[in-house]
Amino acid sequence: MRSPNWIQQADQAMQRAAIRARAVAASTNTPIHFIKDGRIVAIMPGAATSPAPSPTTADQGADKSSDRHAGNMYA
Repeated sequence: MRSPNWIQQADQAMQRAAIRARAVAASTNTPIHFIKDGRIVAIMPGAATSPAPSPTTADQGADKSSDRHAGNMYA
């Protein structure tokens, strides 16, 4: 049987998962991807700048591979 406060418990579980995802991303030096304003964005954990578009939403005509490997894509 479902607990009466299952929505609150689900919200708390999502918050714990987000904290864990940030910790894993920081320890593996990988970006965190999420949706903001209908677009997929990526940030590096601890980055002081606003999120940059992820490679999936970046300009399709430009070659971004060198920027991605240099870390500039998420700066």
